[in-house]
Amino acid sequence: GQVSLGLSGIGWQADSTIFPGLNTSATGFAGTFRIGDSATIDTSAATVLSATTDGSRQGRMVDGGTITLSFSGDPPAARQTLIDVAPGARLVARGASDTLQVSVQGGEGRRRQDERVIGAPGSIVIHAQQGGARVAGQLDARSVDATVPGGRLVITQPDYNTAADVGEVAEHAIRISAGPLPAPIADERGAVRISAQTINAGGFGELSLRTPQRVDFDGNVEIDVNQRIAIDAAVVSASAGSDVLLTAPSLRLSAPSAAPQRGYTATEGTARLVVAAGRVELAGEQTQQGLAQFSAIARSHIELQGVTSGAQAGAVSPGALRTLADVTFAAPQTSVATLSPFTIDAPDQLVRFTEGRADSAPLLAAGGSLTVNAGTILQDGVLRAPLGSITLNGVLLGVERHAWKL
Repeated sequence: GQVSLGLSGIGWQADSTIFPGLNTSATGFAGTFRIGDSATIDTSAATVLSATTDGSRQGRMVDGGTITLSFSGDPPAARQTLIDVAPGARLVARGASDTLQVSVQGGEGRRRQDERVIGAPGSIVIHAQQGGARVAGQLDARSVDATVPGGRLVITQPDYNTAADVGEVAEHAIRISAGPLPAPIADERGAVRISAQTINAGGFGELSLRTPQRVDFDGNVEIDVNQRIAIDAAVVSASAGSDVLLTAPSLRLSAPSAAPQRGYTATEGTARLVVAAGRVELAGEQTQQGLAQFSAIARSHIELQGVTSGAQAGAVSPGALRTLADVTFAAPQTSVATLSPFTIDAPDQLVRFTEGRADSAPLLAAGGSLTVNAGTILQDGVLRAPLGSITLNGVLLGVERHAWKL
């Protein structure tokens, strides 16, 4: 099943209080969209039993559905409203299992036997607008079986702001903290706040964060999902001293092609960001702020990608990683996608490629180009850009024989 809560007026609360007018003087937001402390929304997988004459349990398992919190229509006041999932609220889209009796053909004719059936978990989707969101409640999309991945958590913000938008915010941001969330902050509209504890406790298989501007980490954040992490943002940043670890079988850091031009530049910092996966993808032009160290670790490979442009069929816009952190790529191979120009800009920093394996199978790609601009480059890995080019600009140290392929 599916539950979609879409705000088209000014105020709505799951505990039934409706606000008929603007409420900006009290909260700093245009209205109220609140999932209350005692509210539960549940689209978990469930068994649907069939009527029988012999009392046997027959039927089918239905997979978990989708919970969506969003805005319907286009009134400016609705877009300025905070989505507030209160600390006691529960959004549940769990998987399930059951034992049903099925009919099977045997040597002595048809007979009934017990069979375990599994329902996959569903999705929790939050589409925030200028008012942002605070997700302080419990999210649960756990699987009941190790062979079935957890559900999906999707958090998105609008593609861009226009000058005509009422209540334009200074910046859209998804902020992930290590600990509990503070109360909503009236002068920080445009921010979606959620804690790493909430994400990890939800048992998600996939985490997707999409914002035109910033994803920010605050504190010692560790996020581990059992399928995929995708972060689509113009800027990835972390507060001073933060230690951030993101792990999943597949992980993608990308920047939206429609991101507003805010003149982002890389800034120094004291935080560390480590992304570890079977496969790591870096795509589009992304800027890092507040980092001293960035490491991408892959068991299979790291792929650097441009972004397909809609302006011309087949055209690929350049990809780039802009940072003032020391950068480490640790993988059997680091390669460039087909026809993708990709630049790593880390002025006066160390860029290191390591853990390379010359016998790793090349990816099916051609015509890409990689440029690395750094103070020091330690090339001790495998770089591949078949039928393309690799340019290393910096003080070059530790180059191994057969370390790169053109």
